[in-house]
Amino acid sequence: MSELELLKERKDKLFSFLKRYQEEIGFLGLIILMIVSYKVRISNLPLLRDATINDYIPGDPDAAAFLRYAKYILEHGSLMMNDLMRYFPIGYSNLDEFNFLSHFIVWLYKFLNFFNPNITLNYVDVTFPAITFAIALIPFYFLVKKLFNYRVALLASAFLSFLPPFLYRTISGVGDKEALGIVFFFSAFYFYVASIKSQHKYAFLNGIAAGISTALLGLIWGGVNFVFLIIGGTTIIKILLNNFRKEDFYSYALWWFTTFILLNKYYNYYYGFSQILVALTAQVTLIALISGLIYFLVNDLNIYKIKE
Repeated sequence: MSELELLKERKDKLFSFLKRYQEEIGFLGLIILMIVSYKVRISNLPLLRDATINDYIPGDPDAAAFLRYAKYILEHGSLMMNDLMRYFPIGYSNLDEFNFLSHFIVWLYKFLNFFNPNITLNYVDVTFPAITFAIALIPFYFLVKKLFNYRVALLASAFLSFLPPFLYRTISGVGDKEALGIVFFFSAFYFYVASIKSQHKYAFLNGIAAGISTALLGLIWGGVNFVFLIIGGTTIIKILLNNFRKEDFYSYALWWFTTFILLNKYYNYYYGFSQILVALTAQVTLIALISGLIYFLVNDLNIYKIKE
């Protein structure tokens, strides 16, 4: 056997191995990226330690506010009704936008403190962005994998892990809304794509999961408007291109009602049903819902024999 033939045989064996174990290779690569991205994001921890209190302090003004709210929740069980330290002396009462993230920091503290009693709330507050980014890589990887393949998903995840804007907003000490929001941001897109690409009953469950993820994102971060625009806009385009199945309508309707029922209940100030009529991004989703309903009634149900 010549060297060229031997090289070709080895190449074929390598490609065969990669094809056979592509799922395992993808999972392994994802785990490595999660560990490395976490390590990179906590590399600045020594710079966040305050010698005067012998504990960690946030590196961002908004993160300091969330730490203050988390301490209040840990002491009193819930947020105050009116924050008198903002807009003094009137105070600030719209605390719904800080409620979920502040509680999440406390929940994460209690969970980690159960395994290590030496962990402080300050430590959790400065490190949770690194933790949540590593978790966000999971839905992001599976989203890209579902749209393309595991190789593209790994490459995209690697780019995302070290992209400067993402690195800045998810590094230790910058415990703002985006750090946790991106977990549900990518989850909403993953479940929605899974819903419209599925052909079985799990499509409807994925639609509901996408709605729950979107609602949780709305409770945390205004970036939920991007989800509204993208999902609503995509649905309108699919209708205009006559590429809208009845399964797509079911998935979209489940996503829409799950999202806005939850937001109306837990964040009525910004995302109540009355606000949908005046908020541009929410209007896009409502137009898509009405358009999808009309398309479904005419094209699939053919009510009153309209098509004829």
